[in-house]
Amino acid sequence: MSPGLPQDAVVRIIKKHVSNLWPNAQLSIRKWPRGPVEELGREFAVLEISPTRDSNNLWVYCTAGTGAVEGEAQQHEFVLLSSSSDKRHVETLTMVSHYHRFESPLDLGHIVTIGDTWAEGSSCNRLLMSLPYPFGPKLEWLRTSELVVRFLWALPITPEEAAFANQSGVEGLERRFDAAKLHYWDPLRPSVV
Repeated sequence: MSPGLPQDAVVRIIKKHVSNLWPNAQLSIRKWPRGPVEELGREFAVLEISPTRDSNNLWVYCTAGTGAVEGEAQQHEFVLLSSSSDKRHVETLTMVSHYHRFESPLDLGHIVTIGDTWAEGSSCNRLLMSLPYPFGPKLEWLRTSELVVRFLWALPITPEEAAFANQSGVEGLERRFDAAKLHYWDPLRPSVV
């Protein structure tokens, strides 16, 4: 957590930030009931935001209360976008937060293998930590006098796309996404490489 702020206060601030971005959406607090989730703290949750015009008619899943990694001036939270509501997204983001806090800190450009596909029928079983391009800086940064949070987009990618990014760089992969007009919300989308 942010030094000086208890986890419940951090979660409230994040919830307010997200609510301000999508004021017409229904916001639900979701918790994954299994695994080492308790290590993230009692208040840790995944916020599920219902589709609205402001969210490009997509479901938005956002972690709240991941906490800062030792030595970081800011903390990270993670966002996943989907065309459908699915408890799998709650599990995935809980796993990402746990991995970030206790195994290997994640940052922009990092790729995480999630062990399963992000959605049923998808070939995407990795997440690229990206800027939240669909919503820009208004989502990416939350700054208060006591807290700085950077939200990273956990963008589902295929094994081939991950290999391409490792060989040619994330910017090269993002250029491929732009050229293909990537339907990032579609679990059945083809690989761009």
